[in-house]
Amino acid sequence: MPLVVMMCWLLASGVAIGQQPPSSSGRAQKVLPKLDTTASLSYITPAEYYGSGQEAIDTLDYDYHRYNPAGRAQYPHATLGNLGSPARSLYFSMPMSKGLTMGHQAFDLYKSNFDSFRFYETNIALSRLEYSQGLSQNDAIIRVQFGRNFDKGVNLSVNYQRINQKGQYQLQRAKNTAFGIGVLYRSPKGKLDGIYHYLSNSIVYEENGGTDSLEFWLDSITLQVNIPVRLQGATATHRARDLTVQHHIHIFASPEDSIRRKADLDVIHTLKIGSGFIKFSDADLTENESRYYGTFVTDDRGIRNFIATETFENSLDFQFRYLNKESGVPAHLLRAGLQLRNIKLNHEPENSHVDELFFNASGQLGISKRISLDGDGYMGLLDASGEYKLDANARLYLFKDASTWAQLSLYQRNPTLTESRLFIDQIPVWETDFKNVSVSSLQFHYMQPSVRLRLHGAAHLVSNLIYFNAERIPQQLEQSVEVLQMSASKEIQFGPFGILGHLMLQEYDANEIALPHLIFNGQLYYTGRLFSKNLLIRTGLDFMVTDTYGGVSYFPVTGQFYFSDDFTIPQYPALDVFFSMQVQDVFMAFAKMENVTAFVSDAHFVQIADYPQFEKYFRLGLWMKLFD
Repeated sequence: MPLVVMMCWLLASGVAIGQQPPSSSGRAQKVLPKLDTTASLSYITPAEYYGSGQEAIDTLDYDYHRYNPAGRAQYPHATLGNLGSPARSLYFSMPMSKGLTMGHQAFDLYKSNFDSFRFYETNIALSRLEYSQGLSQNDAIIRVQFGRNFDKGVNLSVNYQRINQKGQYQLQRAKNTAFGIGVLYRSPKGKLDGIYHYLSNSIVYEENGGTDSLEFWLDSITLQVNIPVRLQGATATHRARDLTVQHHIHIFASPEDSIRRKADLDVIHTLKIGSGFIKFSDADLTENESRYYGTFVTDDRGIRNFIATETFENSLDFQFRYLNKESGVPAHLLRAGLQLRNIKLNHEPENSHVDELFFNASGQLGISKRISLDGDGYMGLLDASGEYKLDANARLYLFKDASTWAQLSLYQRNPTLTESRLFIDQIPVWETDFKNVSVSSLQFHYMQPSVRLRLHGAAHLVSNLIYFNAERIPQQLEQSVEVLQMSASKEIQFGPFGILGHLMLQEYDANEIALPHLIFNGQLYYTGRLFSKNLLIRTGLDFMVTDTYGGVSYFPVTGQFYFSDDFTIPQYPALDVFFSMQVQDVFMAFAKMENVTAFVSDAHFVQIADYPQFEKYFRLGLWMKLFD
């Protein structure tokens, strides 16, 4: 749908929002309360549906002006300097892949998935529009969400995100699109619930290989468009489409308009059909481009890496839930089942089939209002043999709104497809025989919203770590790697002024991890209300600084970040100035000048070696809720 048509359709709908109170049983009530145009909207996701019984509340806070997914993530991410570009977390975490994975995870930050898809609970058509733009139409991000309950237990939700970014330097164009549509059906007699969901993710990104000389672009008379880059015709394309059908058959159930049974027994069947591919190509190589690719050039006519999959997945789970008598105490829950995945793999030029079987289990024990235990995990069989995951959580609610929880995680995965072998122009470049990667983690969390405090500590032990070296070839460490982390978030207010700070510390004993040991980010702000307190304004500074750490660069052929031992990521106090305003929870707008440090400093802002961040840059954005 063209952008203009979409915006006209949304604007024709009007403005409003709604809220539904969480259901203690985990199922939405059939009769919805009157829409409240000053409250936030509740929603539930497939991951939580008919599980813990907790619905989430959809809210926007003072981070709304951080439109970039890399800035909205729980922890800061480093990018190639462009909206929609490859990204990696600066705070250590191991991506939890399950089964066969192609290993190209640099764009995961911009993709949607089934488990987190939102089904909004509202009795009128509800749309959320979020739009921000830079200096041209080729520099914009739009997010649209739609939700409504219909008669006979039908709920329709739509989610759309589009990043269209030309880039400040040559050949940086990003066109990232995520689209999802889902139908949630609840039978009137309470015997069957169904979730029907279609998802499409598309990433098209021009790969310029970075700059030849960082010093060259610092010349104040040089326009960014004239700064030399290494590649002229390279493009990476990631596409994936999935159709998911999930049915919840309630063996013991009561109609929605009556009192539900104390114990529930469900049979849950999930069918998923998916296809996707990842392609990197660069034709008509120049001498400089051949020198950049080095040994990866297997044909002078060009370079191509292509991987495609077709997936058929079938899951059957049994779930037992026992509701507590006492209000506010989580239900007891036990869920277990089998998941069979058949994958047709085309790793050009080889075709193969992969059969994976997983035993999945999860549980929750609501001991009291203050204490609960929960966990989940899986064990892989057949071609997924050797894979497993176990997460165990103990939660303790102390006083008022203070809570703490500890988490033990044990995880092991097979090497990804890219770590195992690589073909360029159908010619083998490497084939490895790596051991499985395993991670043991112990984490501690403390949160007290009333004093705006959050603490986190973690100890990770990683065995058989796989990384990509300076030659951009995968390697495996023989010794185990220990990573220790601590972080603290605190907000302090002095009347209308305030400061929000987030300090992260991490220590590790392997240079190849290449992450900052210190990250400090936050916000200095002023807030006030105008026009009879109906308009809330907020203005201030966003800031982030890291210490100097080992260089990391990016290789588009494999889609991997690699350890670059001849470059060091320098310190840089990144500052953004913003102004935002909000009318209740129905309309927001912001103006933002990014990287104002460039006005007073000749230093360059680099998060990934050879890829400079945007110089000072201005953006506008708005957010609104619309209804029929």
